[in-house]
Amino acid sequence: AVQEISKKQQVEAFYSIIDETEPFEAEHNSPLVRALTLGILDIEKNRPTLIRKTGTGDMNVIGNSLSIPVVTYGPGDPHAAHTIDEKISIDEYLRGIEVLKRTIQHLKRLHDKIK
Repeated sequence: AVQEISKKQQVEAFYSIIDETEPFEAEHNSPLVRALTLGILDIEKNRPTLIRKTGTGDMNVIGNSLSIPVVTYGPGDPHAAHTIDEKISIDEYLRGIEVLKRTIQHLKRLHDKIK
């Protein structure tokens, strides 16, 4: 595609990949995913949909390098993330905080069960 466009525009162009991050997917039955799911259920009163996000983020880097369960969560529309349409209301922001608080409580409870 780069060669085709550069020829059409009559410019010289090249590209190189200088960094590459492997994808990461959390185990759906991990205590972390279960705790977050329960936290969302507690506050939002509906079961969250797990989605596969493309692109690179902290989850990819940390999950792969440390081999630990990692999830990404945030209020708002995940399809609008990092776009001009990304926005959340103050209420969504505050509910997001409550979700994280509940998630930590559930994670502790699940961790204590494993001991």
